[in-house]
Amino acid sequence: MDSIGIQGKREIQQVRKLLRDLVQIFSAVDKYSGNCCGLTLSQCHILGELGRRGTVLSLGDLAQAIRSDPGAVSRVIDSLVKLGLVNRRPQPEDRRFVCLTLTREGERVFREIERRMNNVIALALEELSPGARKTFISSLATVVDTLEKTGCCPPAGQEKQRRVVRKASSFRSGN
Repeated sequence: MDSIGIQGKREIQQVRKLLRDLVQIFSAVDKYSGNCCGLTLSQCHILGELGRRGTVLSLGDLAQAIRSDPGAVSRVIDSLVKLGLVNRRPQPEDRRFVCLTLTREGERVFREIERRMNNVIALALEELSPGARKTFISSLATVVDTLEKTGCCPPAGQEKQRRVVRKASSFRSGN
Protein backbone atom coordinates (compact mmCIF):
# COMPACT_ATOMS: atom_id res chain seq x y z
CA MET A 1 0.00 0.00 0.00
CA ASP A 2 2.90 2.39 0.69
CA SER A 3 4.07 1.99 -2.90
CA ILE A 4 1.02 3.73 -4.38
CA GLY A 5 2.72 7.13 -4.25
CA ILE A 6 1.49 10.64 -3.53
CA GLN A 7 -1.05 10.72 -6.38
CA GLY A 8 -2.52 7.43 -5.18
CA LYS A 9 -2.82 8.81 -1.66
CA ARG A 10 -4.65 11.86 -2.99
CA GLU A 11 -7.01 9.59 -4.92
CA ILE A 12 -7.65 7.52 -1.79
CA GLN A 13 -8.50 10.66 0.18
CA GLN A 14 -10.76 11.86 -2.64
CA VAL A 15 -12.59 8.51 -2.78
CA ARG A 16 -13.00 8.46 1.01
CA LYS A 17 -14.45 11.99 0.96
CA LEU A 18 -16.83 11.16 -1.88
CA LEU A 19 -18.02 8.01 -0.12
CA ARG A 20 -18.59 9.94 3.13
CA ASP A 21 -20.51 12.58 1.19
CA LEU A 22 -22.59 9.91 -0.53
CA VAL A 23 -23.47 8.19 2.76
CA GLN A 24 -24.40 11.53 4.32
CA ILE A 25 -26.51 12.53 1.33
CA PHE A 26 -28.42 9.24 1.32
CA SER A 27 -28.91 9.40 5.08
CA ALA A 28 -30.31 12.91 4.72
CA VAL A 29 -32.48 11.87 1.76
CA ASP A 30 -33.88 8.98 3.80
CA LYS A 31 -34.37 11.01 6.96
CA TYR A 32 -35.66 14.34 5.67
CA SER A 33 -37.40 13.62 2.40
CA GLY A 34 -39.78 11.02 3.77
CA ASN A 35 -38.22 8.25 1.70
CA CYS A 36 -38.33 6.00 4.76
CA CYS A 37 -42.07 6.57 5.19
CA GLY A 38 -41.70 7.81 8.76
CA LEU A 39 -39.38 5.00 9.87
CA THR A 40 -35.95 5.45 11.40
CA LEU A 41 -32.96 4.73 9.18
CA SER A 42 -32.37 1.44 11.03
CA GLN A 43 -36.00 0.40 10.61
CA CYS A 44 -35.90 1.38 6.94
CA HIS A 45 -32.68 -0.57 6.36
CA ILE A 46 -33.99 -3.74 8.01
CA LEU A 47 -37.40 -3.52 6.36
CA GLY A 48 -35.64 -3.12 3.01
CA GLU A 49 -33.44 -6.15 3.57
CA LEU A 50 -36.44 -8.30 4.51
CA GLY A 51 -38.38 -7.02 1.51
CA ARG A 52 -35.58 -7.52 -1.00
CA ARG A 53 -34.94 -11.06 0.23
CA GLY A 54 -38.64 -11.87 -0.19
CA THR A 55 -38.28 -14.93 1.98
CA VAL A 56 -38.36 -15.97 5.61
CA LEU A 57 -35.17 -14.97 7.42
CA SER A 58 -33.89 -15.82 10.86
CA LEU A 59 -32.75 -13.00 13.11
CA GLY A 60 -29.16 -14.25 12.86
CA ASP A 61 -29.27 -14.41 9.06
CA LEU A 62 -30.69 -10.90 8.90
CA ALA A 63 -28.02 -9.53 11.26
CA GLN A 64 -25.31 -11.19 9.19
CA ALA A 65 -26.79 -9.87 5.94
CA ILE A 66 -26.66 -6.27 7.14
CA ARG A 67 -23.37 -6.73 9.04
CA SER A 68 -24.89 -5.82 12.36
CA ASP A 69 -25.14 -7.16 15.86
CA PRO A 70 -28.06 -9.58 16.46
CA GLY A 71 -29.01 -7.71 19.66
CA ALA A 72 -29.31 -4.40 17.84
CA VAL A 73 -31.28 -6.01 15.02
CA SER A 74 -33.60 -7.66 17.55
CA ARG A 75 -34.42 -4.27 19.11
CA VAL A 76 -35.26 -2.79 15.70
CA ILE A 77 -37.36 -5.87 14.84
CA ASP A 78 -39.27 -5.36 18.11
CA SER A 79 -40.21 -1.85 16.96
CA LEU A 80 -41.21 -3.06 13.48
CA VAL A 81 -43.39 -5.79 15.02
CA LYS A 82 -45.11 -3.14 17.18
CA LEU A 83 -45.73 -1.07 14.07
CA GLY A 84 -47.35 -4.08 12.39
CA LEU A 85 -44.74 -4.25 9.62
CA VAL A 86 -42.95 -7.51 10.54
CA ASN A 87 -44.11 -10.93 11.71
CA ARG A 88 -41.85 -12.74 14.16
CA ARG A 89 -42.57 -16.43 14.74
CA PRO A 90 -40.54 -19.10 16.53
CA GLN A 91 -39.14 -21.78 14.23
CA PRO A 92 -41.12 -24.99 14.77
CA GLU A 93 -37.98 -27.16 15.01
CA ASP A 94 -36.18 -24.92 17.52
CA ARG A 95 -38.19 -22.28 19.35
CA ARG A 96 -35.01 -20.40 20.33
CA PHE A 97 -34.78 -19.17 16.73
CA VAL A 98 -37.31 -16.84 15.16
CA CYS A 99 -38.51 -16.48 11.57
CA LEU A 100 -39.03 -12.96 10.23
CA THR A 101 -41.35 -11.97 7.38
CA LEU A 102 -43.05 -8.77 6.28
CA THR A 103 -46.73 -8.30 6.99
CA ARG A 104 -48.98 -7.06 4.18
CA GLU A 105 -48.54 -3.53 5.53
CA GLY A 106 -44.78 -4.12 5.73
CA GLU A 107 -44.76 -5.19 2.08
CA ARG A 108 -46.71 -2.05 1.12
CA VAL A 109 -44.30 0.23 3.02
CA PHE A 110 -41.33 -1.64 1.54
CA ARG A 111 -42.62 -1.12 -2.01
CA GLU A 112 -43.17 2.60 -1.33
CA ILE A 113 -39.66 3.03 0.09
CA GLU A 114 -38.21 1.18 -2.93
CA ARG A 115 -40.20 3.38 -5.33
CA ARG A 116 -38.98 6.57 -3.65
CA MET A 117 -35.35 5.46 -3.46
CA ASN A 118 -35.40 4.27 -7.08
CA ASN A 119 -36.55 7.76 -8.06
CA VAL A 120 -33.60 9.31 -6.19
CA ILE A 121 -31.11 6.97 -7.88
CA ALA A 122 -32.71 7.57 -11.28
CA LEU A 123 -32.34 11.32 -10.76
CA ALA A 124 -28.63 10.93 -10.02
CA LEU A 125 -27.99 8.52 -12.91
CA GLU A 126 -29.79 10.77 -15.43
CA GLU A 127 -26.76 13.08 -15.31
CA LEU A 128 -24.55 10.32 -16.72
CA SER A 129 -24.41 9.11 -20.30
CA PRO A 130 -25.38 5.45 -20.83
CA GLY A 131 -21.69 4.53 -21.17
CA ALA A 132 -20.73 6.44 -18.04
CA ARG A 133 -23.58 4.75 -16.11
CA LYS A 134 -22.35 1.33 -17.20
CA THR A 135 -18.77 2.20 -16.18
CA PHE A 136 -19.92 3.67 -12.85
CA ILE A 137 -21.99 0.59 -11.97
CA SER A 138 -19.22 -1.80 -13.00
CA SER A 139 -16.58 0.15 -11.05
CA LEU A 140 -18.76 0.37 -7.96
CA ALA A 141 -19.43 -3.37 -8.12
CA THR A 142 -15.70 -4.03 -8.37
CA VAL A 143 -14.98 -1.88 -5.31
CA VAL A 144 -17.71 -3.61 -3.28
CA ASP A 145 -16.54 -7.09 -4.36
CA THR A 146 -12.93 -6.26 -3.54
CA LEU A 147 -13.78 -4.94 -0.08
CA GLU A 148 -15.93 -7.98 0.67
CA LYS A 149 -13.12 -10.33 -0.41
CA THR A 150 -10.57 -8.60 1.83
CA GLY A 151 -12.66 -9.37 4.90
CA CYS A 152 -12.28 -5.79 6.11
CA CYS A 153 -15.80 -5.87 7.52
CA PRO A 154 -16.78 -9.38 8.62
CA PRO A 155 -20.41 -10.38 8.98
CA ALA A 156 -21.95 -9.91 12.41
CA GLY A 157 -20.98 -12.55 14.89
CA GLN A 158 -17.60 -13.17 13.27
CA GLU A 159 -15.78 -10.10 14.65
CA LYS A 160 -14.74 -11.89 17.85
CA GLN A 161 -13.65 -14.98 15.90
CA ARG A 162 -11.49 -12.83 13.58
CA ARG A 163 -9.85 -11.06 16.55
CA VAL A 164 -8.94 -14.43 18.05
CA VAL A 165 -7.49 -15.61 14.72
CA ARG A 166 -5.50 -12.36 14.35
CA LYS A 167 -4.15 -12.64 17.91
CA ALA A 168 -3.16 -16.27 17.31
CA SER A 169 -1.38 -15.41 14.05
CA SER A 170 0.36 -12.44 15.72
CA PHE A 171 1.51 -14.72 18.51
CA ARG A 172 2.89 -17.27 16.03
CA SER A 173 4.74 -14.59 14.06
CA GLY A 174 6.21 -13.08 17.22
CA ASN A 175 4.38 -9.70 16.99
